[in-house]
Amino acid sequence: MNSGGGTLLIGVEDDGNVCGLTQDLKTTGDSRDKYEQLLANLIAARIGAHIAHLVPIRFEALDGAQVCVVEVDRGLSPAYLQDTGGAAFYVRLGATWRQLDVEEATGYIQTNWE
Repeated sequence: MNSGGGTLLIGVEDDGNVCGLTQDLKTTGDSRDKYEQLLANLIAARIGAHIAHLVPIRFEALDGAQVCVVEVDRGLSPAYLQDTGGAAFYVRLGATWRQLDVEEATGYIQTNWE
């Protein structure tokens, strides 16, 4: 949300291998509805309820397996991850992510939202 947005595929490995959601769905009694609720609640709790409705979640069949597709648009304002240590600001750098310190985050926010 702090960079360009993108698509998260849950049930697809980094190398493109489709492993599906079988193991993930066991945490919710094999209920896709409960799994979607769990993801939405985690997003609301860790990033913000004001953002959760902007992150659509859907399920699709891919190579004979169920995967979860999470679409993430670039945020209209900065998004912070709430953790036990407080709020943290992350940006995507290529295939990685990086937590910015206060000075870096301030500069990034000024450049991208103000």
